[in-house]
Amino acid sequence: FGALWRESGCVELPQSEEIMTRAERRRDMIQRRKDEFADTAQAGVDRNKEEQTVIESKLWDVNDKLTEGEYESAIEITNEILELDQENANAYVLRAIGKRNLERYEEAIEDSTRAIELDQKNPVAYHSRGIAKSELERYKEAIEDYSEAIDLDPENPAVYDSRGIAKRELEFYEEAIDDYSEAIKLDPENSAFYHRRGNAKSELEQYEEAIEDYSEAI
Repeated sequence: FGALWRESGCVELPQSEEIMTRAERRRDMIQRRKDEFADTAQAGVDRNKEEQTVIESKLWDVNDKLTEGEYESAIEITNEILELDQENANAYVLRAIGKRNLERYEEAIEDSTRAIELDQKNPVAYHSRGIAKSELERYKEAIEDYSEAIDLDPENPAVYDSRGIAKRELEFYEEAIDDYSEAIKLDPENSAFYHRRGNAKSELEQYEEAIEDYSEAI
C-alpha cells in the first residue's frame, strides 16, 4: 500500500479496521470451504462403508448358495457384487466356483485368472483355476496352479488331494502318493484321501499297502 500511495499520491488506503474485517471474512470463507470438503469426504466414507457392508453380506449369500448347490443364483449375486466393485477378487473366485460346477470350465478359468490378477496371494483362486483345468484334462497346467496354492496355503489338505489326482492322471503315481500322504497328515479323518492313495498304490502293484489304505477308508 505504501508504494501505491507514493506513486499516485491520491489513493486512499483502507482503514486498519477494514483490513481486519476483510481478513476475517477471508478466514471465514476458507473455513467454510474446509468444512464443506470435510462433510463431502465424510459422506463418501459413509457411502463406502455402507457399500462394503452390502458387498460382504452378498458374499455370504453367495457362499450359502454354493453350499446349497444353487449355482445360477450364486452367479447372479456375484454379478451384483461386481457391479458395485469391479475389482473384488473374492467375487470372481466365487463366480468361478459356480461356473465350474455348471461345467462352464473356460469361463471359470477366466474368472479365476481375473481374481489372481487382482490378488496374487489368493490361494483359493489358484486352486479353483487348477480344478477347472483338470476338468479340461490340462493336468500339467493344473499342477502348476495347485503348487502355487500350496505355496500360499500349505495347510490346506484339499489342494494336496487335487494335485495328487492330477499327478495320478499323468501316471506320476509316486508323486501322487506323496500328495495324498500329505493330505492325510493334515486331515487323517478324510476317507477319500486313503481311498485315492490306495488306488495309486494299486497302479504300482503295491497291493498289500493299497489294501491297508482301502481298509482305512471303509
